[in-house]
Amino acid sequence: LHCGSILTAEYHGTAEYLVGAVNAVGKRVNAGQFLLWRALGDARSRGIVRFDLGGVHPVQTPKGIYHFKSGISGTPYALVDEVDIARGFLPRLTRRVVALVA
Repeated sequence: LHCGSILTAEYHGTAEYLVGAVNAVGKRVNAGQFLLWRALGDARSRGIVRFDLGGVHPVQTPKGIYHFKSGISGTPYALVDEVDIARGFLPRLTRRVVALVA
């Protein structure tokens, strides 16, 4: 029974979590967390010393993901905010639509 999948990349002693998806069954059984734990263990067994799970934000990150990432005692980091230099009607309209649905 397929419950979910994740994709990671490895480079220079680091594994990076790129994307994951779970279906309804996977959500009920916490397949995403299980897959991440398996990826962490697998990477470690091959000598990977860092595993980058991506960012975590107390408000913007979904509750379950925030709980998981906070619970593994990682080293937090922050990236520089995005900069939007596009000008004109369409970029302004796009930003407004995104702001409405976000």
